Amino acid sequence: RFPPHSLWAKDIDTYTFLSSVLDSRLGVCLGVSILYLSIAERLDLPLEIITPPGHIYIRHRKGEEILNIETTARGIHLPSRAYLGINTRKLQERTKKEVVGLAFINQASVFWHKKDHKKSVKLYEDALPYLPEDPLLKMLLGYNYLFVGKVKTGEKLLQEIRYLTFDHAVAPETTPDDFLSKKVDLKGIETIFLHVDETRDSILEKQEMLKKTLKKYPTFRDGILQLAITYLQLGRSLEAYEALSRYHTLDPSNPMVEYYLSIVAMNRYLYTKAWDHLKRAEAITQKRGHAPHCLKALRHALRTVHPDPEDQVAFSAQNL
Repeated sequence: RFPPHSLWAKDIDTYTFLSSVLDSRLGVCLGVSILYLSIAERLDLPLEIITPPGHIYIRHRKGEEILNIETTARGIHLPSRAYLGINTRKLQERTKKEVVGLAFINQASVFWHKKDHKKSVKLYEDALPYLPEDPLLKMLLGYNYLFVGKVKTGEKLLQEIRYLTFDHAVAPETTPDDFLSKKVDLKGIETIFLHVDETRDSILEKQEMLKKTLKKYPTFRDGILQLAITYLQLGRSLEAYEALSRYHTLDPSNPMVEYYLSIVAMNRYLYTKAWDHLKRAEAITQKRGHAPHCLKALRHALRTVHPDPEDQVAFSAQNL
């Protein structure tokens, strides 16, 4: 069983390690997946380990047939495309050795949430032998080195991934570059990783901290994006549109921003703008060989309320 959100958010490490999962009969995606892998190993059943961003599930392959096992939903099969997104173009397959490293990363996130960065650093370092070239681990460890005062060590790790687009992703992470370019400080990085429990007060608290950060660092891209998301969570589409447009002016290469802009513009009856941003999102993802299902769905929804301006021009030209 998957533990209630209020429990696993605080005790994700408790529901990750195999002994705890067996004792409590509760586990998060990683903990239950490790249990599946342990049983499969005893049964000599080959299973593949798949990690979409922030998640893990198990997959069984028999010839051309693929069976995905969603461990947080009683083992149901979901189509592989359900795990893809605007910025997730492919699914990473992991080895059992790498899964051990992921368990350390999960535990480190608990201490990060508690602002015990020394323990986070120790756990991320424990994960390194299992994931020595993993760019996400380098980024997380780099941030925590900064938080404990090991600035040169942290900057060295961030420099390694500064312009790197992760293999599974469409767009690169922007915060390493923004930090190294002096467009944000450590406090600003801490702000974007603040936990939000989806209550209005929690969202407003993070929003105010983001505003303070952006007042000092107005070109901090992840800060602007997260500010826009808080407005969307509060149902304030005008402010969200303004924040997303601000990001677009700084950097028009983020497919997620273009996707959000298209949706918000459509909902505000700005149909020409919505088409512009949708096409930009499609062009960005296509460059990485990705055609997200959600963009196809958005194109269909937009076409039902307003024709593609390019189609209108072509139709008018034919009638001349």
